[in-house]
Amino acid sequence: MIVCVIFQLNYLNRALDNFPAGAVSPVYYVFFTVATIVATLILFQGTEATSLSQALSVLFGYAACALLESAASFPASSSHRAR
Repeated sequence: MIVCVIFQLNYLNRALDNFPAGAVSPVYYVFFTVATIVATLILFQGTEATSLSQALSVLFGYAACALLESAASFPASSSHRAR
């Protein structure tokens, strides 16, 4: 577990050096959340009672949240500003 934490912090710091925090944070949040859910499903064998439609709704929900969060983190272009 300690190796995983060091690995994550290393790549998180590299990403923050190369990209703005507003772009890194949503991506990191979504990947961490998805990895946690997948690990929980594997550990507790949660896929046995889940239908395909339920699984797809969860995946599309995460994708929508990631898109909304990443779109909100970038400033609007100059053509959309109020004058």
